[in-house]
Amino acid sequence: MQFKSIESNHKLDYSSMNKFFLLMVFMPLLCVAQSSHKHAALPSLLTKYNFQTSSGVGLSTSGYTPLWQKANNFGTVPNKSNFLSLGANFGRNNDSLKTSSNFLNKFKYSYGFESVLNVGATNQLLLPQLFLNIKYGIFEVGIGRKREFFGLNDSTISSGSYVWSGNALPMPKLSISIPEYVSLIGRGFIAIKGSFSHGWFGNQEFAQGFYLHQKTLYGRVGRQNQKLNFYSGFSQNVQWGGFAPAQINNTITTRGGYFASGFNEFLNIAFPIPFIKKNFPPNIIVFNDAGNASGNQLGSVDFAAELKLEKFNILAYRQVPYELGSLFTSLVNADDGLYGIALNFKDPQYIIKKVVLEGLHTNNEGEYRSGIARLLNIKDKHFGESHVYLNHGAYWDGWSYNKNGIGTPFILKNNQIATKNLTDIGSYAFAYNRVKSLYFATEGQYKNIPFGAKLAFAEYKRTNKIYDFVEYPTGFTAKIPQTYLEFHASYPYNHTTMLKASLGIDQGEMTNNGVGLFLNVTKTW
Repeated sequence: MQFKSIESNHKLDYSSMNKFFLLMVFMPLLCVAQSSHKHAALPSLLTKYNFQTSSGVGLSTSGYTPLWQKANNFGTVPNKSNFLSLGANFGRNNDSLKTSSNFLNKFKYSYGFESVLNVGATNQLLLPQLFLNIKYGIFEVGIGRKREFFGLNDSTISSGSYVWSGNALPMPKLSISIPEYVSLIGRGFIAIKGSFSHGWFGNQEFAQGFYLHQKTLYGRVGRQNQKLNFYSGFSQNVQWGGFAPAQINNTITTRGGYFASGFNEFLNIAFPIPFIKKNFPPNIIVFNDAGNASGNQLGSVDFAAELKLEKFNILAYRQVPYELGSLFTSLVNADDGLYGIALNFKDPQYIIKKVVLEGLHTNNEGEYRSGIARLLNIKDKHFGESHVYLNHGAYWDGWSYNKNGIGTPFILKNNQIATKNLTDIGSYAFAYNRVKSLYFATEGQYKNIPFGAKLAFAEYKRTNKIYDFVEYPTGFTAKIPQTYLEFHASYPYNHTTMLKASLGIDQGEMTNNGVGLFLNVTKTW
């Protein structure tokens, strides 16, 4: 089982960025998580060297692509249909751990390139992947765009991690990581993996020239060959720096439209502890940051357990979202998050190979005391604070990149929502981020034909502008139902050519409902 395993007065302080990049080289050694790749519009690299081409057509009765035909495809499938898609990728994989002399090869490298052209209702020329990774021993340094996701959940047919699920085009990043679990104690009984990255959001709809800070740390208890393993870890993601033209006169969030940047601000967003805030104050201090962690902080704390039996593996996982200021000092987010269980069947005679069941709950957001807080009679320190998941009062693009949400596909970007629901939404990029959903997915193979299906029932409520601060959940916000369904099957025409068909259906009151058909041919050279 594989896991998908958070200035100056009127100009940016670029001189301090030199110190920042020096820190980027050395500071990652203090942090150690997991990132892996997921099948999307083009198949992942299958051999050490690979070249693939792909052509497809997407059609829809509503003019919009159904959710499960575009979600978790790294922004390569357009929101609007109908369209023709052409793609190509090539690369080199790190798939060998030993040299011909049977010794561990400490030095390895990999690279990848992928391009996608969409023509039709949406015209796009995209570059989802262009990267170089160099690995020596347990450490890997990478630069460029690369398909990746973060979090503890199923690696293939999950609905997606809460924070980083692969819905948006990969952004350019510079990273250092420990990409595979390495032993910390007891010859692998306790093992860790992690990453530390700097990324560039660039120019988005509302903010310009801002950055991503991202770090992850995950641990495993139990050796890899044992029947029972426990996992836990966290991710921290921060939007910081840059300029927001619409907020030039907003002294609460910016100074003349500029956010804090430079070396001291990097220290504050990467290590949000009182010592840093006191001794390394940012060069821009505004009201919005004074009482909170600097930048737009978002993350999740994850837990998982895996039981490996003779006929199948069972993986159970839980992702708890947090806004950094309330991570360890409150249970206000305890009700919210992703709950999941995955069954992976090992018997080759089984037609069904995997089943995943997930639930997502983001209705709290600080509006009411969590169930565990009421049970333990604990008064939440951050009870009643506005958490408006994936949105932000300063970075109005929220957690999106190139108009696609970065987090769970269930929290829809406004461009995916039916126009009738988009009245009086203010500056929120995700106007309906309070979701309860139940998700079921399966994949299998009949003879030589792989197939799969996804079904989800969701219930949406609008992001609150005014909070009740009550003991129990209230029902004052209207609930909007929605169903998402998708079936797909592939046919291997020969050893190098794969034909795929997908049927998607969106039905309810939240999105532009319709039926979508996607046909795709992929050839490996």
